[in-house]
Amino acid sequence: MIARAHKVGLLVHTWTFRNEQRRLVSDFAGNPVNEYLQFYRLGIDGVFSDFTDTAIVARILFDLERNPDGGRCLTGDRDGHRRHQADCPGTGD
Repeated sequence: MIARAHKVGLLVHTWTFRNEQRRLVSDFAGNPVNEYLQFYRLGIDGVFSDFTDTAIVARILFDLERNPDGGRCLTGDRDGHRRHQADCPGTGD
């Protein structure tokens, strides 16, 4: 279904992700990030979450899975913030 939606130009978002253990399927080993990662790996474009910090961590981890070199965009160095390089997402420099 995700691929079909993308094929016609739609973005796919799902809801509502939560962190409480009682709401997690046992497949995720008690770690809510595993649930987010599964959905990102399936191809969804975004999530609605009651736990923004967990959602952001999961998206960063997913992006790093796909592009391990992308971590340099998250950190600075002694010569300035490397994240402002043109090939880093969200920058136009």
